[in-house]
Amino acid sequence: MLFAHLLLISGVAAFVESPLIVQRTVRTYQISGIRSIGDGGDDDSIDMEAKIRALNKMIGVDDKRNDVLITTSKRKRNLEREIELLSQLHPDYLMEELNPESAEKNIIQEFWNLWYGERGASNAKVLRAFEEELVGGGPESWPEAEREYLRLIDEHCDGGGAKKNREDLDLSLWIEPANRLATLYYMMGRLDDSKVWCERILDAKPWHIGALSGIILVCMQLKDKEGVMKWASKGMPRLSEETLSARKEWVERNVELAEQKLYDLEKLSENYVKITDESDPATLLGKSDHGEDLPWQ
Repeated sequence: MLFAHLLLISGVAAFVESPLIVQRTVRTYQISGIRSIGDGGDDDSIDMEAKIRALNKMIGVDDKRNDVLITTSKRKRNLEREIELLSQLHPDYLMEELNPESAEKNIIQEFWNLWYGERGASNAKVLRAFEEELVGGGPESWPEAEREYLRLIDEHCDGGGAKKNREDLDLSLWIEPANRLATLYYMMGRLDDSKVWCERILDAKPWHIGALSGIILVCMQLKDKEGVMKWASKGMPRLSEETLSARKEWVERNVELAEQKLYDLEKLSENYVKITDESDPATLLGKSDHGEDLPWQ
C-alpha cells in the first residue's frame, strides 16, 4: 500500500507521491470546431479561447454557452489523459518496461503535471507560488494561504455558474488547489477540515493518489481506525509480485470510474447543447409557428 509522506519541497509539505515538476506538453485543441496545435502548454489554448470569444462576440454567439463548451472540452481532454495514465499503471503495461519502478514514477509525475495544469500553466505557477511564499513561509502566513487557496477554488471550480455554496463547487475543474488546502489544514492541525476536503477530492477523482494517501494520514491522526482501513483498501497497491492481482483490480476499477465520469460529462454536454439550441432565438429564425421552413430558406 502506498502511504503518502509529507515531502518537503522548497520548505513546503504536501500530500504527494513524487516530486512535482511541470513539463511543457504538446496538445491538440478543438474548441467550437476550430483546431490548433499548442506548442507551449495550456497557455496556447487560453490565447485561442480569447480569439474565439472575440470572434463569437462579433457574430453574436452567447459567451456563457461558449464558455461552458470550452470548459467541457478541456475536462474531457483531461479525463481522457487520466484514463490513459491509469491504464499505464496496470502491471501488464509496466512489466514490459525495462525499469517498471522508474516507469511508474514517471506516470505518477505525469498525473501531478496534469492536476497542477488543469487551468493552464499560468495558474499552475500561481499555485506553486502560494506553496513557496505562503505555505513555505511558516505558520504566520498559513491563514493567508488558506484564503488564497479558497479564492482559487471559488474562482475556478464554479463552472461559470456563480454557485453560492462552496459545497456545490465542482472540484474536478481544478483539483489541486483543494489538495493543497487539505494538506494545509493537516499542517495546521485542522484534521476534520482536512478530512472533509480529502473526501471531496476523492469524490471528484477517486484515483487521486495524493488525496488517497493523505486521508490515511489524517485518519491515523484522528485515531479513526475504520477510516484508515476504509481508505487503505482504496489506495493503489504497490508494484510487487505479491500485490499484482490487487494492482490490476485497482487500475481496472478506477479506469471504469473515470470512463463513467467521462460518459456522464459527454451526456451533460450533449444535453446542454440541445437545451441551448432549443432556447436560442437564432435557431428559430426562419421557422413558422408550425415548425416549417419559411419560403426564403
